Amino acid sequence: MISVINSGRRPVTIEKVAGITRDKKEKNFILTDSLGARELTEGKSTDYLVEQDLIGDLSKIKYFVAYDLTGGEHRIKVKI
Repeated sequence: MISVINSGRRPVTIEKVAGITRDKKEKNFILTDSLGARELTEGKSTDYLVEQDLIGDLSKIKYFVAYDLTGGEHRIKVKI
């Protein structure tokens, strides 16, 4: 499960989430939601459920990134 939490004060609408490898050259996967983008207000969160086979070796993932509708990138810490 990948959790995205809005720690800011302004609402943000998350469009997709991706896993970035340690060499930063490759995005292992990009997650989108069939329900569409998800708006997160201050302090709210949303979860993306992922098959572990899709991620592969978690040690190769440097970080996850959430993309908002304005093209902004928000890094997500990897916690095992």
